[in-house]
Amino acid sequence: MGGTGRHWLRLCIWLGALCCWASGAHAGDAQLTLYPEEPEYTVYSNFTNAHVVHDPNHQWRMEDFVSGERNYRELLQQPHSTITAMGGTYWLVLEVDNRHPRADWRLNFQHGRTDLIEVLALPEAAARTTTRETNRNAQPKVARAGMQSSPQEREIAGLGYTIAVHLPPNETTVLLIRLDSYLYEGGIYIYLEEAAYNLDQRFDYQIFVVALLGLMLGMAVYNLFIFLVTRDITYFWYTWVAGLMALTWASYYGLLWSQFGWSDPYRYITTFSQIGVLIFTLLFVNSFLNIRSISKGFYYAFWACGVYLIAIAVGAFFFHPAYIFLAFWFILLPGTLMMLIVSTVCIIKGYRAARFLIGGQALVAVGTFQTGLAIFGVMPYNDPVPHHFTAMSAGEMVLLSMALADRINQLRDEKRVAEEANRLKSGFLALMSHEIRTPLNGLLSMIKLIARSDLSERQRSYVKALDYSGNALMSMLNSLLDYSKLEARNIELEAIAFDPRSVLESIVILMSARASEKGLILSSKIEKQLPPQVIGDPNRLRQVLLNLIGNGIKFTNRGVVNLYAKEIHRTGTTVTIRFEVEDSGIGIDKEDQAKVFDMFTQADASITRRFGGTGLGLSICRRLVELMGGELALDSEVGVGSNFHFTLQLPYSLEPVIETKADRQAGAITARSLRVLLVDDIELNRVAAAGLLEHEGHKVTLAESARQALEKLQRHSFDIVLMDIHMPDMDGVLATQHIRQFKDPVKAGIPVIALTANANVQQRREYIEAGIDDVVSKPLDVDELLASIARLTVTENKLTANN
Repeated sequence: MGGTGRHWLRLCIWLGALCCWASGAHAGDAQLTLYPEEPEYTVYSNFTNAHVVHDPNHQWRMEDFVSGERNYRELLQQPHSTITAMGGTYWLVLEVDNRHPRADWRLNFQHGRTDLIEVLALPEAAARTTTRETNRNAQPKVARAGMQSSPQEREIAGLGYTIAVHLPPNETTVLLIRLDSYLYEGGIYIYLEEAAYNLDQRFDYQIFVVALLGLMLGMAVYNLFIFLVTRDITYFWYTWVAGLMALTWASYYGLLWSQFGWSDPYRYITTFSQIGVLIFTLLFVNSFLNIRSISKGFYYAFWACGVYLIAIAVGAFFFHPAYIFLAFWFILLPGTLMMLIVSTVCIIKGYRAARFLIGGQALVAVGTFQTGLAIFGVMPYNDPVPHHFTAMSAGEMVLLSMALADRINQLRDEKRVAEEANRLKSGFLALMSHEIRTPLNGLLSMIKLIARSDLSERQRSYVKALDYSGNALMSMLNSLLDYSKLEARNIELEAIAFDPRSVLESIVILMSARASEKGLILSSKIEKQLPPQVIGDPNRLRQVLLNLIGNGIKFTNRGVVNLYAKEIHRTGTTVTIRFEVEDSGIGIDKEDQAKVFDMFTQADASITRRFGGTGLGLSICRRLVELMGGELALDSEVGVGSNFHFTLQLPYSLEPVIETKADRQAGAITARSLRVLLVDDIELNRVAAAGLLEHEGHKVTLAESARQALEKLQRHSFDIVLMDIHMPDMDGVLATQHIRQFKDPVKAGIPVIALTANANVQQRREYIEAGIDDVVSKPLDVDELLASIARLTVTENKLTANN
């Protein structure tokens, strides 16, 4: 026999032993002797002393035994039966020989789901007599308990499951017990106890159940709070599973009735809570394992089980509870096995948290199999079968909770790996963008230099095409760089005073030429009521509006592109401004409007082929607007056009407006001829920048390294230094610090302008703190560079004159 066969044989032997152990009920001899040293005895459980008779046709009545018309020995002559979960009427007969000195005893019925319990205690001599006269003299009393009994009928108030019985010492008393219920799904356990016996001295099943209820309710509340924080639907499903499991047990074991007297809808509470547990367990497993991504077959099977369970719940209003009970157990084992198989598949595919689901579903599968054998009559449905199933269900819930905890750890590990990968990706994008921008900066500068020379119309058109293509490539690189910064959360906003009208007007001036090239009209409507000074980041605001206007021009073949800015609310300290960019272009379909804000996404593939672009612009705009405290929205209709709009709440500025890049571009100051030291390790950049400056009449001295620049500054006099930041031997920041340490105060105070492609807010701040006077971004904008030179040299000349 192979290894696999031996494993199966061992499994079968183990299951057989388990079933035999759990099915040890045997026909009692209907006799029980009470001894002084024993305070508790079993009447009916897994090992029973009572003789049990099934009475499906209600052949016997308790009144007949009270009156003496029937003798209990008629019951002893009937075949012994086993109480099953399917309900019905049963008689238990037990002759009790009391050799104990006490006469006060009680029958403890440890199951509250029984509808009616009747107990009659007859002295053996009277019980053997069938004459009506004898029994008229004795008039034994029938005690009642159960869900259909009233509190007045119970011999011990408040304890619906306990009946007091009088057993005279040294005599034999016959106990007749009649059970009548539509279901016995919790099992029947009857104990005969001395009345003075302390219930706390033994383990009571209610303590077990209450402990489990506390565990389930605690898990439900805990996972509900996690759901409210994370909004992860998996925790919501688990909350329902745990809550309904607690309700099922409270109903299953009779705690709802015994503690609250809630008996009328009892059959529906248990039925619906059991069905709900399985439905929400299916939903939990489906969400936890993402079944649809594993197998559509399993996914549809899960839904089929759910539909079947809903049909059972509806049927509970029309069919006998026994049929509903059978229908539920008919699907419980297949559903559990299906979840077990799916969990195994997930383990094979590397989903480690599924191992807890395997353990939980295996426990429930064993409990379901064992309980199913008892329900269908293969083995008695007695202690400890229901307790096994309850304990295994509790074990499943604990393992499911551990699975959720492990998933949190797994998600945390995956998040750490993803963040590291994202950091490396962002670093790579930034590095590659810088490496590509370096030669591209020189190329664009050379194109600008060529454009300033004498060219024929054909040559000028060639240069124009080169300039357009180079700027388009630079725009893409800038978008990638912004994207990497946004992903790394490395973008900081400035908080400086600026004039919003000046920023908006400069944008219109800058984009008007581009609109005219396509035969479009770029118009603006800027309210005069806008405050002259607000605090914010003018460069990021300009970037957003330039992108939106650029998109409007790109996607509009004829018509107009409008820029609107109006004040919509003002307080004593802040003003809310609404910005709109409206075009009469191709428009965007409603189904595609949400996609245009996604990274690397455009409305459809044809847009990229027709108009180009990376699909990053609008997503970056939205992120920047969110960083500034607004929300970018879109209204669009195909064939009519689009309207992008957002509002910003900006504080008033109490400081003077600082000159911005827009002010410099609006009108650059023409400076006198200056002696310029240009420092850059890239020859193409040196040649291109020198050509642009010499075209403006400046005298340019070149240095290819920081050390060479320091040597030339020591030997010669210059009016200004243009310093590249990233150089191999010494970076521009360190070189500037060396300059500020010169003994000659004139040379130590020479203006230094940093030239760099990477200049965020934090870096600019560090450059200024290191002694650099201004920062100009690459690729060089001639007007911006000349304006910066003029401003610094004019200031320097004034200081020199004053000195």
